[in-house]
Amino acid sequence: MSIKDFAEKVIKAEEEAFQKGNFDLLKALEDPDVVYHVYQRRPYTEIVGHEAHKQDIVNSSKGRVFTKFEFQYLTGEGNLFALSIKINGGNFLFVGRVKKGKVIEGWVNGNTKVSD
Repeated sequence: MSIKDFAEKVIKAEEEAFQKGNFDLLKALEDPDVVYHVYQRRPYTEIVGHEAHKQDIVNSSKGRVFTKFEFQYLTGEGNLFALSIKINGGNFLFVGRVKKGKVIEGWVNGNTKVSD
């Protein structure tokens, strides 16, 4: 599978998680010990593990309707891929690292101005 095809699966999994609360696809694509480095939050945050990532999505979704929600594949090479993420006015860049068919690490940065 190409890195672009893998990234497209991640996009679908993230959309399912954020919009429908379905984490099955995301769980299948993430290493159980995945680490996300979240730079737009102050202080800098690390989200460690699939369950912590799931909880972070649940917490960020509480009381919010995602009216503008768009993931877009930007580029990829080898075991790295980059996505543009737009959520209710917030713009983010996500870079993911893949090993043995699972996301093992990700970096997120961007504008945290997200409206309800």
